[in-house]
Amino acid sequence: MKSIELSGKQYTIEFDINSGCDLEDAAGKSIGEVVNDALTNLSLTSNRLVLWGGLRKHYPDMTLAEAGDLLIGADRVSVLNTCIEDMKDAGFFGRAATKPPKKQARAKVSAKPTATS
Repeated sequence: MKSIELSGKQYTIEFDINSGCDLEDAAGKSIGEVVNDALTNLSLTSNRLVLWGGLRKHYPDMTLAEAGDLLIGADRVSVLNTCIEDMKDAGFFGRAATKPPKKQARAKVSAKPTATS
């Protein structure tokens, strides 16, 4: 989850499976293709889709047009990079970020022989 300022207001960006699926459904292509299009072709449509997808979890009623309005005057590359970082954290491009496992206390092994019948 990332926080970003757009149009003078703080917004929460967070990708999960559902927001990723919403993005893919709206685009008609995979997240990888949308991100690649935004990065290599500087596609405004893909940039808007990525932002909209990142906003879905916390602002489910936001429209694509409203997400696009938030990009007016914004550093679109910075917005895109923030979204991509959250996608990485969500595991969209490999394993999700995880906390290291807690160390478990080892059970003590007794060196004393046990009696057998």
